Amino acid sequence: SYDIKGPCAALLDGASCVVNHAEYIWAPFTKLCLELRNRLAHVYVNSYITPPGYQAVRPHADDRDVFIVQLCGCKCWRVWGTPPVQFPYTDEQVGKNGLEIPSDVLKAKPLIECVLRPGDVLYMPR
Repeated sequence: SYDIKGPCAALLDGASCVVNHAEYIWAPFTKLCLELRNRLAHVYVNSYITPPGYQAVRPHADDRDVFIVQLCGCKCWRVWGTPPVQFPYTDEQVGKNGLEIPSDVLKAKPLIECVLRPGDVLYMPR
C-alpha cells in the first residue's frame, strides 16, 4: 500500500533519494566496484533517484573523477570547461560547503550539454 508520509510521496513532490556508498547494499554495485578496484585505486557508488524536471544537487566541482552511469530515465547534464579551482581539495570544491561558483562561470556556455539515457556514461575528470 502507498504511505502518504513515506519516500514515494517525497519523490512525487520533487525530492531526490540519495544513497552514498550504495555498493554496500546492492550486489551489482559491489561487483562493479570490486572489478574496477583492480585498475583504479578508490572506487565507490553514490546513487541518485530524482524525479523528471528536478535536480538532486546544484552545480558544483568535485575533488575526484566522476563516472555518471544513467540506469533509467533521462537526465540533462551541463558541464563547464574551466573550474574556478583547478584540481580542488575537499575543502575547495566550489558549489559545496558555502563556496559559491563565480557567476561568470555559470553564465558561460557549457562545454558539454547533453541528455543521458539508459546505458549512457559521462566521464568528468577531476
